[in-house]
Amino acid sequence: MFTFIYCFDENYNIQGFISIMSLLDKVSEKINIVIVHKQKEKFSKYEKLINNHNHLESLEIKAINTKDIEFPNVDNNHVSEATYYRMYLDQIQFDNTFNKCVYLDADIICLNNPINYFQEIYTKLKEQGKPLAARTDYIKFKDEQHEDDVFIRNKLTSINYFNAGVLLFDYQNWIEKGYFKELRNIQKNYDGTIKFWDQDLLNVLIDGNYLEMNHFSNFHIAADWNYPAHITESHAIFLHYQGKPKPWHISFINDSSTQFFQENYRKLLGKKVFVTKSTFSRDLKGFLKLIFSLQILKCSYPLSTLKEAVKALFFSSSINQ
Repeated sequence: MFTFIYCFDENYNIQGFISIMSLLDKVSEKINIVIVHKQKEKFSKYEKLINNHNHLESLEIKAINTKDIEFPNVDNNHVSEATYYRMYLDQIQFDNTFNKCVYLDADIICLNNPINYFQEIYTKLKEQGKPLAARTDYIKFKDEQHEDDVFIRNKLTSINYFNAGVLLFDYQNWIEKGYFKELRNIQKNYDGTIKFWDQDLLNVLIDGNYLEMNHFSNFHIAADWNYPAHITESHAIFLHYQGKPKPWHISFINDSSTQFFQENYRKLLGKKVFVTKSTFSRDLKGFLKLIFSLQILKCSYPLSTLKEAVKALFFSSSINQ
């Protein structure tokens, strides 16, 4: 049985809940869900809805004590200290024992059943003795260098660098090998600039020694979210809204791939559209574009979108519960 692990805080309560429910709706067998949360009581109102799902075997929501822990480069509006929580999974007392684990970012929507593919990858993972499986983000070509060269900055000897939004691994193996402790030591002794948070640290630890998963296991369609929605829906296992643009931000509310998040939101919470603030300048630019280019009329619910956009732009705090 697979265990799916999420790490997020109250800023991502709604997004995390929607991601979890989209996963439970698509899996073909029962799964375990683990949530690591700084203030788990803030997530309590979503517990009953998750527990009632017939594909759930068990749900564990664990708090983490972050006192005296350093979390580098989290001074922005789309990444918080919660991205580092998975580095401390060995210090949490879980109720159940599990091996087959998949870590998922909370800005992911499940579009198709992941079980068969992940079972195939997990079997290969054990056969090849790799510490984890992931989708490659960057490949180094000979001596080619970029403005932000993740290979130079992180002193990698490998030519491949993975995205950490979807990770498949054997939890007990990571405990036995001491990988979590090693990750924290890497952070402590890191002498460069951490740009991609614990993803950089994970890549330093693994340095290319991972099993490659296909692009559809962690489908990132970049800034062009108007990629044909029917192709995304038919091919992708997990749609990952990777990076700063999010489907609940004003600037991207009308893009076609936003629908996968917003439709799940409507189905689960009974409201027409979910909008939160990002940066004021980008939100204002997106708002004006919606109005003056008449893109607001192309939204599924124009009046509700307008109302929520105004609320997010001028009145909302950054916390959404």
